[in-house]
Amino acid sequence: MTTSVYVSYSRKAETDSHIVDKLQAVWKARGIGLLDLKIDRQEINYGDSIRAFMDELSKADSVILVLSESYFKSRYCMYELRGIYAQQDFRKRVSPIILRGTPLYEPVAWVKWVRHWEEKEAELDAELKTIRGTNVQSIQSTLNDYAEFRQLLMSQLSILSDMNALTQDIHIDTDFEALLDRIQPKPSESNPKPRWHRKRDSEFLRIVRSEIKHILDRRINFEKALRAKVSEELSMTSGDLVEAICQADFKIVTSKVLSPATKSCLAELSTNSTERKETWEDAKSLLAWLSLLLVSPEWMAQQENNGMALGFSFEIMVKTPIAVEIISCRYRQMQPKFRAKQSKKDVIGEGRIEFPMLETGWTDELALNKLLLEIWLRIFPEEDKRQSLSADDLEALNETLGYYEQTKDYHYYVPVEESIDSPLARLDFRMKLLEKLPAITLIYLKAPSGQPSLLINEQSITTAIRGFFTSPWAY
Repeated sequence: MTTSVYVSYSRKAETDSHIVDKLQAVWKARGIGLLDLKIDRQEINYGDSIRAFMDELSKADSVILVLSESYFKSRYCMYELRGIYAQQDFRKRVSPIILRGTPLYEPVAWVKWVRHWEEKEAELDAELKTIRGTNVQSIQSTLNDYAEFRQLLMSQLSILSDMNALTQDIHIDTDFEALLDRIQPKPSESNPKPRWHRKRDSEFLRIVRSEIKHILDRRINFEKALRAKVSEELSMTSGDLVEAICQADFKIVTSKVLSPATKSCLAELSTNSTERKETWEDAKSLLAWLSLLLVSPEWMAQQENNGMALGFSFEIMVKTPIAVEIISCRYRQMQPKFRAKQSKKDVIGEGRIEFPMLETGWTDELALNKLLLEIWLRIFPEEDKRQSLSADDLEALNETLGYYEQTKDYHYYVPVEESIDSPLARLDFRMKLLEKLPAITLIYLKAPSGQPSLLINEQSITTAIRGFFTSPWAY
């Protein structure tokens, strides 16, 4: 599986266009799975071998070619292009960007670029003949390179001009959408056995209604109270109660049907009775199942077609914590579990694991250890306190998370906000976390844009669910 994408470009062209900087900004904002964008100026440290990086780039499974006039006249760029072409599947591995003013489709320009290397070869050959000695292997090697670059262009330009590439302006205007969609691995490529086995969404919605019916069937008094409130508030005197509450306005169902029905049922039961506890849990479950119906079916279908979950993480555009729980649970096809407190304005998922506050100057190792301990305490709160996790502890964490994934009992995840001020904002740190704990789910959160993912306003959902969980009569 591809884990790194390299960029081959001319620094002279980058100075004028800043295309690589713009690509990197979009890449970071989109939070593309586990793919790392490799750029020479960030990868080659002082004193490192330039040729070693170029050789590494040439063998990569995915390379972005930023094509320009100066690219075809650069010795370094031609060295990289030759190396890429020498490997198999050239067309599959490269993704071209054509910079503004680059006449890639003009054969006249091809002649000029080929002649450039002919002239460079002739110039160097003439200078080489003016010196004596035999220790000129490196210069002779460069001379041979020039000859090969000329031959390379004669074959490569026809291939590159035949690829359906896009211009610099189109890429920038669309936030590199076509390029990123081409590079981002599909589930079948990145994980032959998908981490999350899913039914079709339409089938899962039938399961949601079935779960609601099971709750009503085992709580006769609760069912009667709900039916009475539905008759009063929704003007339904007979018919399918499940469909009535599933199709009605969520805010009305929560505040005027579910809340008063739950309140009246709990009032009839003794405070410490088992039945009272079970009724409260069933009321919460019913609300949780109903919340899944708030996800836009059009948006959900789009995500299914695009393969939203890559097996490692989600990318969700939301404003509130509750939306993360609802949307990800809809995709994961499991019941949400909410937490709400009187003193807090937000409703969050029970399995949400917040990144701990870090002291200034902490290293990645210390920060990673702190986060792993935070995850450990959320999953094993009764365990003895630890300073760090052993190999056995990490194995226990991964096995437990894996079990919960299969049984759909819990939904543990680490949210990564787009503008978060922590090491989690960096892809390399998230990679380190997943190396230690591959079973955890990372959810990359972005500001909302495009097609809405929910049918009603997120804050309205928060208010309705928070009101139910924090009512004076809540158990």
